[in-house]
Amino acid sequence: MGSLRAYAEARDWTVVSHFDAEVALGAVLADQPLWPSIAALFETHRAEGIVTDLAASEAAIDAWIKQQGAFVARLSPAGHHETPATA
Repeated sequence: MGSLRAYAEARDWTVVSHFDAEVALGAVLADQPLWPSIAALFETHRAEGIVTDLAASEAAIDAWIKQQGAFVARLSPAGHHETPATA
């Protein structure tokens, strides 16, 4: 979690919440118990993006985040990849 927070803070992003959960390989993110809490942050305009170390990308989730005008920054040991809302 420290590297994710450091990544966000280095960009002067305000961290409004963090979620620490294991996601089963192949599991649908929207079916995860924490997803309603994550989605609510965007729906109430408290969050503008997600910084995650989950490498998987789900088209449905990415499309939903884009509809919210938000972004995803995915960090991995090899580097990072940002998917802005306009991508």
